[in-house]
Amino acid sequence: MPIYEFRCSVCGHRFERLCPVGETGGNLLCPVCNTPKPERLLS
Repeated sequence: MPIYEFRCSVCGHRFERLCPVGETGGNLLCPVCNTPKPERLLS
C-alpha cells in the first residue's frame, strides 16, 4: 500500500497515511481539527 499525503482544507495541516491504491481520502479526518475529506496532494 502506498503512502499518500493529505492537506486539510480548513486548518491547512498536512499529514501522511498508508492507504489502499486509489484511496481518495473521503473517509479520513484531519488529525488536528477533525474536518472530514482532506485534499490528497500530488507528491
